[in-house]
Amino acid sequence: MNFDRPWLLPIVLLGTTLFAWLYRYGDNRTNARALRYSNLAFLIAAAAPRRWPQLLLAIAWTVAVACVLFSVTGPHLWARVPVHGGTVVLCIDTSGSMQAADVEP
Repeated sequence: MNFDRPWLLPIVLLGTTLFAWLYRYGDNRTNARALRYSNLAFLIAAAAPRRWPQLLLAIAWTVAVACVLFSVTGPHLWARVPVHGGTVVLCIDTSGSMQAADVEP
């Protein structure tokens, strides 16, 4: 695999780490603010909080940001594919019927 801008790879790693940290920090602040004014005893008695949906969402967002940042480096993959032969034909219709105004664009 080759890159157009390989010098951006450390920046991608740093950006992904920073995003994951900021996401976690923001999530913790939101949870702390929500619990400040709630009845915590009722919450624990009503339902055991599940952590896996939040964790799955955080991982999905982090992977998405990492993919976007990774694409900035311009990755190229050269794959050798066996070719058995073929023909490519490019057809352009320039007849008068293409200038008909019976259908609005």
